[in-house]
Amino acid sequence: MNIQLAHQKVREFLTIRVKIDAWDLDIPELHSPTSNNYQPGTSAIALPIQNLVHKRAGLNLIETSVRFPYRITYRFPFDLAYDALPFSGLEGVISTIHLLASLQLPDENIKSFQPAEVEDSVTVERIAQEDGDWLVNLNFAFDVVFNTTDFPDISSIQPADYYNIENPPSLSEITIRVNRAKPEFIKSNTSTYVEDSTINIIK
Repeated sequence: MNIQLAHQKVREFLTIRVKIDAWDLDIPELHSPTSNNYQPGTSAIALPIQNLVHKRAGLNLIETSVRFPYRITYRFPFDLAYDALPFSGLEGVISTIHLLASLQLPDENIKSFQPAEVEDSVTVERIAQEDGDWLVNLNFAFDVVFNTTDFPDISSIQPADYYNIENPPSLSEITIRVNRAKPEFIKSNTSTYVEDSTINIIK
């Protein structure tokens, strides 16, 4: 698990629970191509991550916490009155997303997955320089915690051989040292016990 795979798992979590017609699209089509009853078209965007922190939690154990923000956009016809926009249903969608995130994990390797507080959960705008259709945005984010077990792929940013770690440690390896105590054993005195064996557990 790493930051890239965790992001992918959260995206999959959303895709199978919320009707999203297209990812990585600012303005969706007017009507959903997956529905025959003129439901509004939708698109979703993963916004830049926030609060990324890696902490060493053991000898070779790295715990990662990060916030993943998202925006789902619904498009409605320009001639629909503002008061006629289905705010109740849209509020229900974002509430459902929060509830599911509180009850389910996107992946077994994700330790914690919780909705994060967002200042403006629902925002409304009109498409500029077109026909003025309504765009209603659902804004939300998740706070995610997982153990990083693999380095991320950065080959699209810099050459793969730009920096090589000699004998890189396994991020999913746990080392347990077993000590043998002497008759005069005192926990705080290292001279009263000796290392007897080492156990390496590799995931």
